[in-house]
This record gives sequence, structure tokens and C-alpha cells, in this order.
Amino acid sequence: PPKDKDIYLIRFLRTLLDFRDSPRLSDEAEARIVGHIKNWPRNALSTRAHWPPKFTENHDLMYLTIGLFAEEYRDGDVEGQIREIKKFIAHRMERGFVEWNSKCYQYHFSNPLIILVDHAPDESLRKAAQDLLNIMLAERALLGVNGYLGGPSLRCRTASANHSLTERKVAYLTDARYDGFLPTVYLAFGTGEPRFDFSTARVPGLEPAGVHIASGNEPRLKQDEGMFFACSTFHPHPAVRALSEEGKTRESRYYQGQRFLGWPGDSHWAEQKWLPGAIYYYNTPHVSLGSVHSDGWNHQSRYNSVLFAADPSQALRLEKIVPGTPSHKRRYEARGRVVQHRNWLLGQGTLFQDGGIKAEKVGSWNIYRVGKGLCAEMDLGDSYHVLQVADLDQYADEEAFVAALAVPQR
Repeated sequence: PPKDKDIYLIRFLRTLLDFRDSPRLSDEAEARIVGHIKNWPRNALSTRAHWPPKFTENHDLMYLTIGLFAEEYRDGDVEGQIREIKKFIAHRMERGFVEWNSKCYQYHFSNPLIILVDHAPDESLRKAAQDLLNIMLAERALLGVNGYLGGPSLRCRTASANHSLTERKVAYLTDARYDGFLPTVYLAFGTGEPRFDFSTARVPGLEPAGVHIASGNEPRLKQDEGMFFACSTFHPHPAVRALSEEGKTRESRYYQGQRFLGWPGDSHWAEQKWLPGAIYYYNTPHVSLGSVHSDGWNHQSRYNSVLFAADPSQALRLEKIVPGTPSHKRRYEARGRVVQHRNWLLGQGTLFQDGGIKAEKVGSWNIYRVGKGLCAEMDLGDSYHVLQVADLDQYADEEAFVAALAVPQR
């Protein structure tokens, strides 16, 4: 059996629930899927909500969701399963997501959630699932620019299970178009794009995921993104749609919040596990600056980035790379050391220029411009950098932006 069999079976469960009353699903196929569902194990992962997550956030919800329909087919304790899933959802309402902003795992989480929206055998559970899905989409509408998400994220995959950066090459860290949740955002709001175009990828060597979709050694972008949402009756709440539309015209938006930074069973950060960290975003219709305030390691994180709406494949990010530390699937080699105040960011580390973005030197500043998005960067010495973002809707021209810059004083 596959390593992460829930990722496979959640797709068969969706097929079963959508077509069990339809001639499109043969009796033989239905019986085979039902057999797998009924044989789903009863254990602590499939029958109980856990905080912190017992395995990972997306797997915990998949196990509980499959467990719900397993109990239904087995004539088991459906009510108990409903209570536990509602508790799981309540944890997210109270404490936020764990795999927040993850372009690799948000859609794995949304798949079972959408099943609950459409097929949960309890009206209150369906409503709770709808509310949580609306919150997921509201976060993207608020934190993203035209559907694309910059800034920080937990569980930003870069390496395979063997810690290789090339064995299963991915671009979650460097390219905002390379995002498993983006097709769902496109279907919900009409922003972003429906599918990643591998033929124009800025990162060389990218390939679609293969048949090992659920293997820990297959972190590559999946190609069935958005299908669960496309097959659903769900529509985002009007307030969430309005939030998405507002981002296209409002001069700027500033967000300050908290997200949990811990990870199950990781001794590397045991002393700080499950403490909330502060995240900040400053967005205009043309540029986004976002970061998680930190002075150390966060699990598999991207700590910050500057995103440009005109070309989301180009970006800037500032990370401290630990000398002599080999690459690891949990990004032990990278550290975040940044603070942000509105459209200013101060940090220490290496400034990465992703997607071929280039600067023009103007005095002490390096000026990056993509479309109407602007970012000024200055090297302060000792690998410290200061960045300021703006866009050309706020200034008459690029020269006016440069003239308004002030050299930071120590």
C-alpha cells in the first residue's frame, strides 16, 4: 500500500460520494471503493481530534473524514465521529491553521473539507466545514495579490524525502505561480491562474507529479488541483468575494496576525514548539511584502518575500543560510531573522533574487521594478538589508519613489 494512503483514498471517497447514485459508477467499482472505506482503520488518528495535530494537519483531517464515512458504511458511531470533526474545526477557528500559507499542503487540507461541505451527514457539520473553507479563502483574498500569495509560509517544500533539491525538483519557495491551492482560488474568485504552465517555468527542470502522488518523496506539484472545488456546490460567502475584489483597488492593506510555528515530534525546536509567531503583510494591488517575525528556525518555512503582481514568478526573499549545514526537507539549513513595520522590512542574511529579477542601482539603493510594483533595497553591512515596497499608483513615477526614500539611521 502507498505510504500516505489517505491521500489516494480521499479521491476515491469523493468519487464514491458524487456518483454512488449514478450509472457512471459501476456496481463493481462502487463495491470495491466501499470495501476500502469500510476497512479504514479505527485508531487514535481516525477517531479523535488532536491539538497539536497528531500527524500533520492535512492528514489528521483526511483520516477523520474517511473515518466518518467508514462508520456510516459500517453502521458504526457516526455521531461520535461528527463530534470529533467539529472539535477539529473548532480548533482551527480558535487557534488558526498549522500548515498556514502552504502551497504544497493547503489543497490537501481543502480536499476533505470540501467533501464535508458537500456530503457530511449532519447539517451543523456541513455548516462548520463551509465556515472554515470560507476562512481559508478569506485568508488568501486578504493576504494575496490577485490570487497569488507571497510572504511567509509553514511547510514550504524544497527537498525530497532524501533531502535532495534535485531528485524531485519543486518551486514552492521561489515561484508564486507554483501553488497547489491556486486553481481553487482561481475557481473561487477568478484570480490567479487555473494551472501551472511547466513550459514557461522560470525554475529549470520542473516536472509534474508522477503516479506517486502520496509519497513523501514526491513533493512535486500535483495536477488535479482544484477538482474537488470544481465538483462542489460550494460558493464563497459574499463577504469573502468582496474581500477579494477590494484587494484589486484599495491603495494598501496592512495585516498583523499570529500563526502557530511548531511541528509534531520535531526535537529540533522542542523548546519553542507550538508558540504563536507574528506575521505581517503590506499589500497593494501591485506588490506584496510579508514576513514572519523570527530569530531562528521554523519548520520547513519560507520566512518572507516580496511578490510582484505583474509577474508572480519574480520575487525577493531574505534568509540566513547556516554555513556547512546540508539541505534538508525540513529546511534546517535556513533561518529567518527579520522584522517588518508596514512596508519596511529589516533583516539579516542573503537576499535571493528569484525568477530572474534584477535591480537598477540608484545611489545607495537597489531599485526593483516589476510592472507597477516597486521595491528599494539597501545593504547595511554585516549581511543586513533594509527593504521598502510601494507601487506606481502611490507615486507619480519611479523617480518620485526614489526621491522619497530616506537612508536608515543606526
